[in-house]
Amino acid sequence: MRRGIIKYALILWSVGVLLAAVPALADSITFDWSDGGVDTTIFNKWPDRSYGSESILYADKRDKFDGSSSYGETQFLIRFDDIFGNNPGQIPLGSTITNAMIRFYVYSGSSNTVDVYRMTTAWNESSTWNSLGGGITPGTDAAATPDASYQSKDKYTFFGIDVATSLQAWADGEVNLGWGFINRGSDGVDYASFDKSTIYKRPTLDVSFIAPVGGVPEPGTLLMAASGLLGGLAAYRRRRRK
Repeated sequence: MRRGIIKYALILWSVGVLLAAVPALADSITFDWSDGGVDTTIFNKWPDRSYGSESILYADKRDKFDGSSSYGETQFLIRFDDIFGNNPGQIPLGSTITNAMIRFYVYSGSSNTVDVYRMTTAWNESSTWNSLGGGITPGTDAAATPDASYQSKDKYTFFGIDVATSLQAWADGEVNLGWGFINRGSDGVDYASFDKSTIYKRPTLDVSFIAPVGGVPEPGTLLMAASGLLGGLAAYRRRRRK
């Protein structure tokens, strides 16, 4: 009997080690407005006005915006908050990002290239062109080079932008300060913001990742381990009855 007790004590110990050390399987999470996030447009013709409650995000080198009688530049910023951590619905720090896509609903597309910069300066929905020191300046307010560059020519549809480089930097420990979008030309883009009344058109962030060793095991892993443990204990009890 002592051998049997030792045997199943080893089973219990092995399962504990499995649950503590097994690497989590690949997982995917979609973040949206309900998870927390901020966005805003900034405009050099009204450099002290904030647009955090606007329903549209604008990026254009030559834009007439908010009643301006002359052309100026618009840029926009967006951030999804609390996406990293050890709670359910978060990405564990140290994860390997296998895919990350931010999706916008496009009201006006553009043949110009738009650059997506990882922000390095804190900002919020009250930020303005002047509060950022003259708009988003790569190398000062943001990374020196864009994490993504793209063209979104179609309108009245959804468009996805690959931002895996940014997500990996944040998973590796860099602070998530969101992105700044700068249009290289005068053919602007207009996207639905977090404040859009049509909820399904609001921006989303889809992320696929592999949690680090020691991360929280996936439900399937827990189920297999628990099933094995229960089966082993049941067999032990049957042997004792004989």
